[in-house]
Amino acid sequence: MQLSEQQLTQLKSDITEIARPLVHEHYRHLQTNDVHTKTSPTDLVTVVDQDIERQLTKRLRGQYPQAMIIGEEAVSQNPQLLDSLDNAELTFVIDPIDGTWNFAHGMSVFGVMVAVISDGLCQHALLYDPIINDWQQATLGQGAFYEDSSGKQSPIHVSDRNGLAQLRGFVPLCNFNQAMQLHIAPQLAGFARIMEFGCSCFEYRLLNDGAADFIIAPDPKVWDHAPGQLILSEAGGYSCFSDGEAYRPGRNRGILLAANSQQNWHELMNHFQLI
Repeated sequence: MQLSEQQLTQLKSDITEIARPLVHEHYRHLQTNDVHTKTSPTDLVTVVDQDIERQLTKRLRGQYPQAMIIGEEAVSQNPQLLDSLDNAELTFVIDPIDGTWNFAHGMSVFGVMVAVISDGLCQHALLYDPIINDWQQATLGQGAFYEDSSGKQSPIHVSDRNGLAQLRGFVPLCNFNQAMQLHIAPQLAGFARIMEFGCSCFEYRLLNDGAADFIIAPDPKVWDHAPGQLILSEAGGYSCFSDGEAYRPGRNRGILLAANSQQNWHELMNHFQLI
């Protein structure tokens, strides 16, 4: 099921009303006890992540009492929340601060990501920058759009660059195991640009609007990839797992390659030998 235009507008209003003031209150003003580690010293959570997720979850449960609400921080406490993702009629997936490491260290490369999923298929996607107060967004089958802080929308589209020497991509080596790092690293030379922002929200934003051309991601978490994947598809891009299976929110194992075209997807697969 898809949300109505009115419901989608309300969702964006809720995100803005909750996330923007919390971010502006704490950005570059976090105290030591406001930041905690999860699985490693670089896997961080802040009071802002927790407060945004808690408040948005409460708001959505009041509006959609039958819906599943899956937040990144809730899943870190209860991974079983993901088990029903493929079959639930309506699910909201929330990444309250994507790029928490950046946020915690005073960098402005972070954002809020929300996906609306029905029966395992992403129906709506929102990538929100609470500093600039702008969006990338998409509804399945209706195209991809950028919306500025005044509410003006304009369509976005992936780039038309071809050939490995022209491509700009995101390759987060730190997210791969050591064997894959040693396999991939020697093959990074020869591209126009290789980057890693530590923030799926902005990596997808650059891919979706044509500034970048590909993303390689191991074991994609639904909150990191479902919103960006829908916008990418609606913006004319192409993605698949390295084994040829199309992206689906319920799958979180394997290597995902997202590109500006199917042709470049195949060239990148052959170059990196990801199978």
